[in-house]
Amino acid sequence: MVRNNKKIYITIVILVGVILLIATSYALWQITLKQADENRLTTSCFRINFKDQDSINLTDTYPMSDEEVKKLKPYTFTITNTCNTHATYQVNLEILNNTTLENIGLIKTSFNEKSPSILTDYLTVDNTLENAITSRKLENGYLFPNEEKTFTLNLWIGERIENQEDIINKMFNSKVTIITSFLKEKPSYASVITNCSNNGYKMAECMLDNSKYDTENLVFDSTSDNNLRYVGKNPNNYIDFNNEKWRIIGVMNNVEDITGKTSSHLKIVRDTSIGEYSWDSSASNINDGYGINEWSQADLMKLMNPGFENEAIGGSLYWNRKSGTCYAGMSNAVKSCNFETTCLTEEYKEMIDDVIWHLGSNSVSDKYNNLASEFYEFERGEITGKTCNVWSRCNDTVERTTKWLGKVGIIYVSDYAYATNGESKRDTCLDITLYNWNNSNSYCYNDDYLYKGVQQFSLSPFSNPLAAGYVFSIQPTFVATGRASLVENVYPSLYLKENVKITSGDGSNDDPYHLEFTNN
Repeated sequence: MVRNNKKIYITIVILVGVILLIATSYALWQITLKQADENRLTTSCFRINFKDQDSINLTDTYPMSDEEVKKLKPYTFTITNTCNTHATYQVNLEILNNTTLENIGLIKTSFNEKSPSILTDYLTVDNTLENAITSRKLENGYLFPNEEKTFTLNLWIGERIENQEDIINKMFNSKVTIITSFLKEKPSYASVITNCSNNGYKMAECMLDNSKYDTENLVFDSTSDNNLRYVGKNPNNYIDFNNEKWRIIGVMNNVEDITGKTSSHLKIVRDTSIGEYSWDSSASNINDGYGINEWSQADLMKLMNPGFENEAIGGSLYWNRKSGTCYAGMSNAVKSCNFETTCLTEEYKEMIDDVIWHLGSNSVSDKYNNLASEFYEFERGEITGKTCNVWSRCNDTVERTTKWLGKVGIIYVSDYAYATNGESKRDTCLDITLYNWNNSNSYCYNDDYLYKGVQQFSLSPFSNPLAAGYVFSIQPTFVATGRASLVENVYPSLYLKENVKITSGDGSNDDPYHLEFTNN
């Protein structure tokens, strides 16, 4: 990345006066941010706008809780890049030398509605004002040509004050300064989202907001949820997870948790198989030994998730890094399995979220040659019950469900389908049924990083008049159905918690994204 040698420094002055007094039994705190009229500072190519607004003025009050602060109107300002080149920006809060509040750690800050922090948690940077005694960086980032960003700022005294003398008759004065620099080259997508994540934003938000930086590898899938997905044969979506190579499938929107709250999450998948096992198996007198196509009780689900340690075969072995026997064939056939060096570590378990996984329905499940869009809707169907009229293959008594709350699953058929770039014929591929992604349409699967050239299971069940023990399987060159008891490759998939951050890496195979988990 090459920068202009000449940097543009624009300083925006906000006088923040915090006067703390004691009145009877509580502290009296007044804070005023003064910005009289619209203040426009202009260079030949960069504009900073301050629009007139009401001051933050808290009188006859006391140190506040974080919840109380949410009701306050923050100070708001906007910066606009009017150039045709990319730019960097850095927003600092500089503490002035007439501040008499000695412990600025008593000041709490919320910038851009991020989780509240004490001011001293922000990184100390060089002062740009002569009358500043210290400066804290609130945020830094990038601006697209002609892009504008709006910022909000709240400052307050936190509730926990051990000694009231620390705030009586004290004053806190500060100014906001913005430092900008223009770039000769467009920054890389990796640097943009890493910077965004390091500034305290959720990874999913960073990817969604900055998807315009990577228009080759990232596309919105145009489903009802409009998810952002990586596409192509080998996009830079490698991630170092569990000290292994995983791939970021993308940002899945409207992912639901146990409370019913929906949000956007990063979905990832292991790049290599953990082995070949059955999706589910059953005794020979149950569904002819083909297994049962209900994920919430499937043998593979119990193998990869916690809470099934009492299962004699496969129970939570992958989750707990243990060895034993796993289901591998019809009529409850088994084989030895060992996950002592290849499964989840405690550090990375903390990054996995419990979310609702959709399990499909019987609405269109009698079709095995669906389009990607049809699979997506089928996977999220709401019709329960199993469809089967061949008694010997349909005599299980397991209730079929449409949702499952859990941690580790496998990919949907739609994940595989929407990952294609089709050698620049993506739209054509999405208009071809997945059963016909065969050799005559090889560009569809050859330009898809989820294509492994081997049989692998999907999460999607297949229920039709023939059997209740069938699931959809991603074959070497197309999607078809097969018995759940078959032995196929397993690629674990999961959703990351919202407060997992990307700290470094460029997403390439040689330098995958590295993660950090915070409890904030």
